[in-house]
Amino acid sequence: MKILFIFHNTSLAGGANLSGMSLIRGLRARGHEILAVCNDADGELTVLLRNDGFSTIVAPYHVAWPAYPSSLRQWLIYPPKAIKYHLDNLKATKSIAETAKTFRPDIIHSNSSVIDVGASVSRRLYIPHVMHFREYGFRDTNCVMWHIPNILKHPLQYNIAVSNDICRFRSLNLRGHCRTICNGVLASDSIRINTNPLKYLLYAGQINQAKGVEDLLQAYACIPADRREEYPLLMAGTSGDADYLRHISQSIETLGISGNVRMLGHVDNVTDLMYEATALIVPSHNEAFGRIIPEAMANGCLVVGRDNAGIKEQLDTGLALTGREIAIRYSDPASLSGILSDITYGRIADYADMRRDAADTVRRLYTQDAYVSAVESYYKSILQ
Repeated sequence: MKILFIFHNTSLAGGANLSGMSLIRGLRARGHEILAVCNDADGELTVLLRNDGFSTIVAPYHVAWPAYPSSLRQWLIYPPKAIKYHLDNLKATKSIAETAKTFRPDIIHSNSSVIDVGASVSRRLYIPHVMHFREYGFRDTNCVMWHIPNILKHPLQYNIAVSNDICRFRSLNLRGHCRTICNGVLASDSIRINTNPLKYLLYAGQINQAKGVEDLLQAYACIPADRREEYPLLMAGTSGDADYLRHISQSIETLGISGNVRMLGHVDNVTDLMYEATALIVPSHNEAFGRIIPEAMANGCLVVGRDNAGIKEQLDTGLALTGREIAIRYSDPASLSGILSDITYGRIADYADMRRDAADTVRRLYTQDAYVSAVESYYKSILQ
């Protein structure tokens, strides 16, 4: 098969592009031909694709709609910004379609549902289009998704949801063809468990409001000071919003925990941080899947996660599979604070069975091979 694979941006900070890279590497290894499409010639992902030997084209497209405005100034500039995005995306669609005519793909695959250029190219060339639903939209990424209803009406539209919950949220099974396919995280033979981790708590992900960062800081501030001294909170991640990052820095000062919280920024070796951590905290309000969870579990890290959306679905699946909880669930900052106190006062050996069951769940459900096989099978069913 020939696949025209379109990324929504060129950052390597989020899970979507990492999962997309895992997918196209696996598809290429199975003999399929990939032409990758990016929107920034000098972006991190574009460089990685070229270094990996992928054929790549660049077109200056954007997300379908600018992020939802949160201030008067942003509201004032929103209409002209939306018009610019639309016009740029029309030009990019034409450019991508011209290249696609030569490449002649069997499938067009958009790696995220925040873009619409893939669907537009599909309509121009009448080639099946797969949209990968990795996000809810406004409730988890502040993305406006007004383009989705129209896209779902097209007869050549097919969809992949990273969780059953996001499939239900978008009514994908009611509106068209859809399969739920969980992200593949790593090879099954790379799972490891550290029997003697270091004493620190870890947050890994983007620094934004939807990720529940403030809830985590409030909960951490409520545990005893001696526990914070012994178990610092390491925060690995960046933010595209400088104002919010300043707000978080101020919150850390106001809560009196500046001596216990270490802001690491972007970290290349985040899996090594997981392997050494006492626990990973995942406080997201609405996580569509939460790639960070199986990554941590595959590195033997105890996971503490908010019991909702895609996180809950992963934990419920693990419970059904193993008959035991594979992570510690919580519902609000107060309960999270109690859990963090218990963890820092306890012994990591107390969670040995949970960590082994979690690793076993990843080995059985979230390997790259299973991920690639499921997507490849879906492609074949579309082309039958």
